[in-house]
Amino acid sequence: MNFKNVKKFYNILMSPIINFFYSRKFKKKLFEIQKKKWKLIPGNITERIETSYLLSLSDEDLIKKFERLIKDDENSYRSDYRKKFVLSTNDKKILDFGCGLGRDGIYLAENGYDVSFADVVPENIDLIERICKIKKLNCKFFKIQSFEDYNKLESYDLIMAMGSLHHNPKEISKKIINILKKKFVFGNTKFLILSYPYERWKNDGYKPFPFWGENTDGGAPWTEYYDKKKIDYLFNNKIIHLDELKINDEFIIFYLKTT
Repeated sequence: MNFKNVKKFYNILMSPIINFFYSRKFKKKLFEIQKKKWKLIPGNITERIETSYLLSLSDEDLIKKFERLIKDDENSYRSDYRKKFVLSTNDKKILDFGCGLGRDGIYLAENGYDVSFADVVPENIDLIERICKIKKLNCKFFKIQSFEDYNKLESYDLIMAMGSLHHNPKEISKKIINILKKKFVFGNTKFLILSYPYERWKNDGYKPFPFWGENTDGGAPWTEYYDKKKIDYLFNNKIIHLDELKINDEFIIFYLKTT
């Protein structure tokens, strides 16, 4: 047995134990941990950028930088999921959940959708609010600083969590979903969730989720793969799987409807 296989075997054996102990830290300091990390947001496939830097720019330079960061979206998987799961439906009231740079929500607001943004990093919301103001977009903004803050969110036709929920231990994401479901219009509220598939975790050597996170998204404090079983767990099995989109072994997007 070579070293690579030994390492994989070790990871398979130790991952549940390591995940358990690290998840306890998250439960105690979730918002502190996530705020510290996600001030550095994904700009494009290769670039990560500090929110504080973007906020320091003039309005003109900020918009130029924003447009440069999103310019390849129309030729990427983002265009695929927007066309397939949003633009082709009658859903009009959208929540960009864990919005980061706000690329999806701003795109949709520019196309006439009623968009709200929510993020655990106050500076990220400040940034998006400023971009929306410059672009004259009428949106709503929510700074999530505690679990209680999730209660401030409204009812939506579609909640887009495009790369946020899988950066929490699944028990915490389930707790968040349980709060959000108070505002669900059952049979109408839909979810679009982008995550990493099992195959990506396997290909990366079955690493414990806090260690796997160090090698993804610029050093995320936690990254967890998702499959249908984990999605069902998040929603207490009260969810309909409408469709999914897999981008090679890199991403998986679940399109869901509450029941």
